[in-house]
Amino acid sequence: MKPFHLRLAQLWTKACNGQKLSTMEIVEWVECLHAHRNWVSKLNELQNWADVAALVNDQDWENRLCEQIDKLIH
Repeated sequence: MKPFHLRLAQLWTKACNGQKLSTMEIVEWVECLHAHRNWVSKLNELQNWADVAALVNDQDWENRLCEQIDKLIH
């Protein structure tokens, strides 16, 4: 889990519990959402390229992409 995932969950929990978010927390929330969007976009791109590598049977390329995916996830 990335730090922005944890903070996003904390802010969401606070909002779901009926607590009002401060202006700074709302800014953090938006920043976390942007970071999450960028993370998902990169992950999706790498997974798509890994699928292409598998289709063309390029195991070295696929392995390199899978390593990048693992680093991104962990």
